[in-house]
Amino acid sequence: MGLGTQADLAAARRFRTEVGVGHRMLWDASGASWVQLGVRVQPAAVLVRADGTVLQKWPTSLDLDAVLAALPPS
Repeated sequence: MGLGTQADLAAARRFRTEVGVGHRMLWDASGASWVQLGVRVQPAAVLVRADGTVLQKWPTSLDLDAVLAALPPS
């Protein structure tokens, strides 16, 4: 899921269309969500459990192999 906070909602929608983002995007005009998740740069990725616990953070674009390696064993 993507979380947009910069620019404005219209710009976020244009970005989603232009880049072809296929996943859901949330919008937080206040930026409080980034503060709560400790996101300080863009792009960034945060792996969060269903209970809200942060498992891993990456100050870079999402890397599927890194995400899979950070998942706890099932």
